[in-house]
Amino acid sequence: MILDLTKPPIRIPDMERQSLYSGVFGTEEGKKVLEDIGHASGFYRSTPYNADPVSTMYAEGARGLFLDICAQIQGDITILTNLMNEEENQNV
Repeated sequence: MILDLTKPPIRIPDMERQSLYSGVFGTEEGKKVLEDIGHASGFYRSTPYNADPVSTMYAEGARGLFLDICAQIQGDITILTNLMNEEENQNV
């Protein structure tokens, strides 16, 4: 089992969290996963206006999670910068 939902969540201290996130998303595999999360969250496109406020809130929540992950790796901004540059080059 990857995640045991029967146990209460463990809160990781901020400094340790930043180090863990940079370590995970700083690898080649991690960069691919981060890019995939960015696409799945709708980060690379604007959140479409939807008459259904629940859908709009869901989309913003997904983008918010991606941005929270990015905030954790801000100390290693090169990861995010390279990811954004790769995305721009693919869209050209």
